[in-house]
Amino acid sequence: MTEVRHLRAVPPAAELYARALAGAVLPDAVWGGSKALPDQQLELWDVRVDAAAVDRYAELTGFPPDQAVPATYPSLLGFGLGLRLMTDRAFPLPALGMVHVADQITAVRSLRRGETVRVAVSARDLRSHPKGAEVDIVTDVEVHGETVWREVSTYLSRGVKLPGLAPGPGPVGVIPEIPSTAQTTRITVPADAGRRFAAVSGDRNPIHLHDLTARAFGFRTAIAHGRWTMARCVAAAPDSPDACTITTRFRAPVPLPSECDLATAPDVDGTDIWLSSATSGSLHVYTRVASPPADGS
Repeated sequence: MTEVRHLRAVPPAAELYARALAGAVLPDAVWGGSKALPDQQLELWDVRVDAAAVDRYAELTGFPPDQAVPATYPSLLGFGLGLRLMTDRAFPLPALGMVHVADQITAVRSLRRGETVRVAVSARDLRSHPKGAEVDIVTDVEVHGETVWREVSTYLSRGVKLPGLAPGPGPVGVIPEIPSTAQTTRITVPADAGRRFAAVSGDRNPIHLHDLTARAFGFRTAIAHGRWTMARCVAAAPDSPDACTITTRFRAPVPLPSECDLATAPDVDGTDIWLSSATSGSLHVYTRVASPPADGS
């Protein structure tokens, strides 16, 4: 039976990253050692959608100011809970260095600035991967008992091999090629993009902050947050409806700094967006923003 834990507040970032560091350096006999996911759900009640935070987020990710709360913004409301879950002693994967590889958002409607919501986070489907192990972190945002927003974030823990794990099904569908009709915009991703987004999101994973700390986890330079690249793609869609699904596949990290090409191709059901390297043409991120079917199914 799932253990539901109500938290009064998200623990301070210093505590969360101290726990993450403990999980990375301490032996299993002292910290961790579990081979299965903890059957628990963490919840925060009465979480206010702060207007100033939304505005800072919109500015950093390219959304128009003073419009609806971006459909990707609620991801930040659950981030601290997700990190607390992943830094639990019973969590089988080390949180430090974990890479965001895929994301699926289902928005029933936009949140409103000043609105109060309930946020719940759980971990599901621990599975093997050719490069390590993957897990899904599921975030639900509720208003008056109704789920209005859900995100399934898939994370890869490189080099971690746990016995007895079944392999995952792998990505569903093929990433389409960029059509010749796509509109392309060149954007600059500055060297401090990771630090600026960390200040807004609370995600201070060292792979995003400085080259030196990123190298400790196998990256040549600091890399942009997956949540930033996803949001930047969604912000480029010509029309993001209140109710939508957002499917994102992260193919390669965006090194900091970078020059990138942002290509968009709208169709009758939504928009495909590709974020690619301006120098090599290699794909960093693919995102599709789609309207729900007319019958709501």
